[in-house]
Amino acid sequence: METVEKESKDVTIRNVDTELYDQFSTYAKKEGLTTGELFNILFSGFIDQNISPLRLVRRRTHRIKSHERPEVISDMDELTISRKDLEVLKGKKTFFFIRINNLVFNEDVDGKLLSETIHAIGKCDNVQFKGDVPKLVELGLVIKKGSYIYPSDSEKLKDITIRKVSKEVYDAFLAKSKEEEKTTGELFSETLAFYLPTFEIFEYVRIIERETRTYPLIVSDIEELTVFN
Repeated sequence: METVEKESKDVTIRNVDTELYDQFSTYAKKEGLTTGELFNILFSGFIDQNISPLRLVRRRTHRIKSHERPEVISDMDELTISRKDLEVLKGKKTFFFIRINNLVFNEDVDGKLLSETIHAIGKCDNVQFKGDVPKLVELGLVIKKGSYIYPSDSEKLKDITIRKVSKEVYDAFLAKSKEEEKTTGELFSETLAFYLPTFEIFEYVRIIERETRTYPLIVSDIEELTVFN
């Protein structure tokens, strides 16, 4: 399942971070999406964990071709990867590892090979690189959730209405809010805080890809980083 296009409804979410919602609506308009369509994309992962909102946005707005989509490896307790494993699709596709409890890359896997074959590593509890892998390569490949503090000042919050939201997606959103014991405004704001900076980075990545035909490593959401020559 890639998108959700079934029954829709208008929904009101109370106490949403005003600044983040303004960024959300601005991004939707810039990419030719309604706020309802962008909401469906962002929260469709609550229905099916194999859906990646980031990949959906790139495919919808940047027209990614099928051969450029990564091979997804997901939902495993433990996985050890060797050089031979990664070279299977080298030059054809990249790998996206997600929701693997313990992911280990053997000694024969170096930074250069990782940069050429790994799209990203996300939601993996423990990732080990046993080979010669530069720190920047590690940081660029492993997606980490940035910190966000939901505003306590009511003046920074507002009620918003989003039109034509998928009923299925919204029901999953409500269930997730209840499961995590958060208000809908808090969950919506936290989700925007995680995804919106990444969407902004995509803009720069798209320019770099077009001009240099290379895909850059992205290093972000780190409190302090020292780089030596």
